[in-house]
Amino acid sequence: LGRGAEEELGESVNTWLLKPNLYKIIGPTEGFRSIRNFATVEVQPGKVTHFVIVMDRKSGQFLGSGTVPVGDFTTKGAITGEIPAQDPNRLKLKWLVGGNFNQSATGQDTVALGRSQIGVGLFSALGLNYLRGKNFWSFVLNIEAGIRKNSAESFFRKATDLFDIESIYIYRWRPFLGPYARVGASSHFAKSYRYFDEPTEVVILGEASAPETVRELELERGIFDPTFLEEGTGVNVNVLKNVYLDLDMRLGIGLRHTVTRGFLVEDDDPATEDRVEFRPIEGVSDIGGELILIGNSQLSRRFSYSGELNLFQGGSNSFRFRMDNTFVLRISRSISVVFLLGLDMDQRVLGHFEISQASFIKFDRLFFR
Repeated sequence: LGRGAEEELGESVNTWLLKPNLYKIIGPTEGFRSIRNFATVEVQPGKVTHFVIVMDRKSGQFLGSGTVPVGDFTTKGAITGEIPAQDPNRLKLKWLVGGNFNQSATGQDTVALGRSQIGVGLFSALGLNYLRGKNFWSFVLNIEAGIRKNSAESFFRKATDLFDIESIYIYRWRPFLGPYARVGASSHFAKSYRYFDEPTEVVILGEASAPETVRELELERGIFDPTFLEEGTGVNVNVLKNVYLDLDMRLGIGLRHTVTRGFLVEDDDPATEDRVEFRPIEGVSDIGGELILIGNSQLSRRFSYSGELNLFQGGSNSFRFRMDNTFVLRISRSISVVFLLGLDMDQRVLGHFEISQASFIKFDRLFFR
């Protein structure tokens, strides 16, 4: 049982020596005894057979198959054997836009009050990949925005706003091994508030200002506050690649920066029940070791999983942990049910683990690929 290769990621196509016979080709996630999503091809002695399979990019469903005229279309880009004007594997652009209806809860923080909530959101994901020889470069820009209504409130509040950029370069010394260098940045572009059920006395620790009694507290001191920057370099290893799971590991040296004008985080003292304390975080820079695991799995034709585990250890009190899990049930070509589960801890900012979860119905459309 063999597996194909993703040539745009620098993988090489395996060559199998087959005896003359009738062979069965099955689609992704299908079993050897599958009675759907398969094709057959006969390998005859002393002959070259050019065989093509047309597949749906998202689902992996076979759309058509058969033998074609002489001309190696797999490398020349056309069934007729004509050479295309440019190499289709060099530069690829992907732009995905869409929206969602959601229900989520993240505890009593800046986003939610621990109650039932519904909301709507919009997102845009722009990806750019470049491959030349063993050199692979990727750029991703994600923008998300959404509003949410709490069941006990008459107004809408910000549910999410995200501005995220990531770029990575990998030299594939071997199809499964090579050095990498990456940079990334993430921030928010809309104001964040902490809402209270009733007027509450708020104290800002470390500042000379007098306590205030408020129903809502603005947490940031300006646009893109705070901004988190990441850089890293090391070794990228494709640990596992089979029909059901693709797992990459990155191990190296990393830099982490927090740029802020004094974003406020809750640091309440349980002994002071009559008020709530907040403290401004400080801008810091750390250097240390990073370990990143990235996994993608197509468990069935409609169900998929993707996850990332990001660990960083620098100097004293600089441990950072982030784990993101995404489960997707594809209903149709443009409609999916999505469940997100995250675990996050920044020792300098929060000092404790924070769990977040969200579930929503997503509508998307792919414009370029």
